[in-house]
Amino acid sequence: MLLHLDKGFRRHRASSIALGLLLSLTGCGTHSATPITSNTGTTTTGTAGNVAAGPVMGYVWDSAAKGLRPVLGLPGAAYFGAPIFADGSFAAATACAHKNYAVLTGTSGAVFFVSLPSGQPTHLAEALSARQQIAFSPGCSSALVYASDASAVLLLDGLPSTPSAKIVQLSNSAPLAGAAVADSGAILVAFNQPGGGVSVAGVAADGSLVPAIASLTGFGGLAFLPGSDNALLADAGKNILWRQSGLSTGAALTQVAAATDGISLPSAVGTSADGRWALILNTGLATSIVRIDLSKKLASERVACSCSPSGLLPMSGNLVFRLNELGSGPLWVFDGDMASSRVMFVPEVKRTNPAGAAQ
Repeated sequence: MLLHLDKGFRRHRASSIALGLLLSLTGCGTHSATPITSNTGTTTTGTAGNVAAGPVMGYVWDSAAKGLRPVLGLPGAAYFGAPIFADGSFAAATACAHKNYAVLTGTSGAVFFVSLPSGQPTHLAEALSARQQIAFSPGCSSALVYASDASAVLLLDGLPSTPSAKIVQLSNSAPLAGAAVADSGAILVAFNQPGGGVSVAGVAADGSLVPAIASLTGFGGLAFLPGSDNALLADAGKNILWRQSGLSTGAALTQVAAATDGISLPSAVGTSADGRWALILNTGLATSIVRIDLSKKLASERVACSCSPSGLLPMSGNLVFRLNELGSGPLWVFDGDMASSRVMFVPEVKRTNPAGAAQ
């Protein structure tokens, strides 16, 4: 059962990493997808007994089970299914529930694509970094592998029918604070400036460099709007959400929302599947999520969460997001598809003791 939030979970202030910039597109050879076999020599797939049945809200990596675990049911009545791809070949995974595929990370850090729930993983590229993260475009036609300590990002496009990988080299050695990818394959990357603040650069879908998208006082998140190269940028220093119209140097930023709309030390930005709504994850005095109507027909709505969120990760639905990774506690979920938004949680996974008895 998906339960309404209880008080008592510690708040976590997500750290904002600031960044500086310069991008160049090099080494963009396309890598073909090739099947992988498990380290036992057999093809790695989800077994028939583990395949999810019924409505699937999304998937989350279970590090304890070392597998990708489906979240079954609907908001208000959800539970965890048995993990898949849990034969020891993989170390992490991020799934797109809208298009039923996942990007898996092998134990060596290599990147794989797989159709869910029981496809055959195919190798796309070698490891980018031990700290690599994965971000999907709004429509999941593209994905981006990036890391704070990497000198390149890995663009995955042609998803999900013809997946391929391209390396985009970064000519600045400053650590990345975050990155986002559009459905077109356009990229936004934020860098820490040596003197403080954040610079945001871009690579257009045609590969051309856009070196000066925006300058922020603090990194609060990046997100493209679905079906376009327009993006939302949050300034954590000024508590402002900006809209950038396309990837062009010097293009004016339009203010979308500010502290008066409930923004307080933002750390992540999300957008709805229909492009109407923006979400802001606040980590200020009180952890909360702010739903903002980009059509300006409704006032902003702030929902408190006594949880420890790590980001905004889309699940099935127009405005349903996972807020944290699966650990020893529950999985927290924001549901903005209702007239009044709500934060709920899926109860933690029941584990078994060494004797095999359920705990």
